Amino acid sequence: MEFTKENIAETVAKIVEERADADLIALGNEGKNPTFIAHHKNQTLVNVTEEIDRALDKFQPARRSGTDHLHEIDSLIEWTNRFKGSNSVLFCDAEQPSLTCITNYHGEGAATPEGRDPLANHCDHRGVYKFPHSEEWKAWSDFSGKWKSPGEFGEFIEDRSADFYDPTPYLANGTGEAGEWEKKLADVAARLSGRFATYRRLLELSRGLEIHESQTAKFKRNPDTGEGQIFFEATQAGQDGGKIDIPNLALIAIPVFENGAAYTLPVRLAYRPNGGDVKFRLTLHDADKARRDAIREGAEKAKEATSLPLFYGAS
Repeated sequence: MEFTKENIAETVAKIVEERADADLIALGNEGKNPTFIAHHKNQTLVNVTEEIDRALDKFQPARRSGTDHLHEIDSLIEWTNRFKGSNSVLFCDAEQPSLTCITNYHGEGAATPEGRDPLANHCDHRGVYKFPHSEEWKAWSDFSGKWKSPGEFGEFIEDRSADFYDPTPYLANGTGEAGEWEKKLADVAARLSGRFATYRRLLELSRGLEIHESQTAKFKRNPDTGEGQIFFEATQAGQDGGKIDIPNLALIAIPVFENGAAYTLPVRLAYRPNGGDVKFRLTLHDADKARRDAIREGAEKAKEATSLPLFYGAS
């Protein structure tokens, strides 16, 4: 149906006819404020504008509204480019990781001091992308910071073998060219008084612990390197004791969010005596910083791809 002045006039005429003995009252500028019918007989007011809107909404909504939920950041970008206008903006919420496009946001400029603000808008046509954590991030976050038995530690090391990243020559022994990310990781190792272990060494550690599982553990730490040693003493005849070197740092490369880039993260390895046994703990170092960096990277990608203003916060 094509909307014309005649269509609207017919709707108004019908309303007036249904409410005989009534006057039309227009408030303010035409099209900006509602028009009422003053019904003389029962002293009531009828909002004609609302009646017209309801009649026209049967054929086509007066404006766009609603919230669409996108499952990938590229879909949010495509959605935004499809519906964006001169007042569209992006909001990035780092606390509840999400990226929102509001296509009908308020216009740029100061609000008018009096009357209806011509820059105000409804802000109710939205596209939302909630950053979903990757399976790798969930697994490490769940394991991080918890003391585990040698068996649990070894099983996790083997199950997550694909996540580990061997140190480069610069990180291993300070040789070769170094990128900025390597220099930052080297600084982390220096602050924590440690060196990054290879996955092979961690694997040897986890398997060595299985061999000595029934023996009594004693501990010694090297204050210069931060690394430790566990000495095992035989508790049964015929068993040989042994010594295992314990590194205190490792590297992993995992995506923070699904379909996101992999981040190289330091992992701290700690141990403590538990009677005659030993407990181990793996802890992601600066995990919150990596998470925020990944959110910002996604938000800046959307900003560049849509050419829209980006605000960090929620609306």
